[in-house]
Formats: sequence, structure tokens, C-alpha cells
Amino acid sequence: MSKKFIIAWVFFIVTLLGCFLYIGFNKDKKNNEYYKLENSLKEATSVYMTTNSFNLNNGDSMKIDINDLVPAFTDTKDTKNDKCEGYVLVSKDKNKTTYKTYLTCNNYKTLKD
Repeated sequence: MSKKFIIAWVFFIVTLLGCFLYIGFNKDKKNNEYYKLENSLKEATSVYMTTNSFNLNNGDSMKIDINDLVPAFTDTKDTKNDKCEGYVLVSKDKNKTTYKTYLTCNNYKTLKD
């Protein structure tokens, strides 16, 4: 193999890797507002559960629609003029409560685990 051929392949691989990194970082920046919305929904759900005295036993789960949360909060569903619907799944296992947010918007959808 010639030296030029090896250099061309190294350049190609580095360029390809750079493109993937660029796409990955821009995707995260693009979805930052949605990630913030998901975290806000988790916090609002925690307050909602406490305010309404919902207690889960170990192994139980509960689905809270985002429309059931504080009415003032539903105004923030409009992210980047993108209407979002969704829910928060609250589950309790081994005395630990977890909140998982699932959003479906025109330009974003939460990936399910």
C-alpha cells in the first residue's frame, strides 16, 4: 500500500468521525428545551403526588397525564411552537420512587427504555 492511500483513508475516517460528533452534539442542543420540559414535568408530578396525597406501595406504578398537572404548567407544553402531549410514569420499587417522562411532540419524541 502506498503512503498516499493510507493518508487518504485516515483522512476519510477522521472526517467521518467528525461528522458523527457534529451531528450528535447538534441533536443534543436542538432537544435541550424538550429535556428541560421533561425535567419540569418530573418536578411537577412530584408536587402533584404530594399535594394530592398519592402513596404508592412497593411494586405499584401510576400514569399521570400532563394535562392532570397544575393548570398553569400546561401553558409550557408549547415548546418552540410545538404542541406536546404525554405522561409521567411514577413507580415505586424497594422504597424508591422513580419518575419517567414520555413526551410526544411534532418535532420530538421521548425514546422509551
